[in-house]
Amino acid sequence: MDSSGIGLIMGRYKRVMFRGGKAAVTNVGNEIERIFRLSGLFKIIERYATPEQAVAGLNKRGGQDK
Repeated sequence: MDSSGIGLIMGRYKRVMFRGGKAAVTNVGNEIERIFRLSGLFKIIERYATPEQAVAGLNKRGGQDK
């Protein structure tokens, strides 16, 4: 993933948040985890092991940013 991929993720994140939605990632591999960590994406997008955990976690916290 390069800067255009990060830009795409940020654009989608902003669109989802603008519409009152919630965003998370699941099943993140080592390379993508590294990119998210270095780019700071994990500061705004939650990470969960499974989709089920993501749904439960986002519902529990109300989708508020960290």
